[in-house]
Amino acid sequence: MADLQWAPGSAGSVPDGAVEVDGAYVGRAHHDQGVIVGPVVCAESCCMIGYCGEQFNKDEYEVLLEPTDGRRLRWEPCDGSNMPEGAVEAGYLCSGHKLYVTRAKKDDKFIIGHMNTTHCVCCIPYQGASCDCTDFQVLVVYSV
Repeated sequence: MADLQWAPGSAGSVPDGAVEVDGAYVGRAHHDQGVIVGPVVCAESCCMIGYCGEQFNKDEYEVLLEPTDGRRLRWEPCDGSNMPEGAVEAGYLCSGHKLYVTRAKKDDKFIIGHMNTTHCVCCIPYQGASCDCTDFQVLVVYSV
């Protein structure tokens, strides 16, 4: 299966076909020798990432695009210990651990985040910090 497509963005811009979640877009940005997943929020003009207890706002980032090769995306429940087949790998930590695209609900709204199989929680940026969530979903790509 081919990799998913990512497009560059900056200062809150997103390309046509970007994957949207509750008014934000699935993004990723370079940080601390890794590539960390988080929401691109146009009103904030950045990609927000939660990392090591803090929130970092990145002016330059990449945005995930909807597949154009017949595959589809869907969200599936995950507890971190049983990664669904087709989970979207989208980044990595400085340690080399892979990061997957996740989302968790806060204040009745889904927030995009990431998880690695070592920690088994979804890390989201939330109110200026990073928040670890145990109830979350992972983004999965599948063929129709």
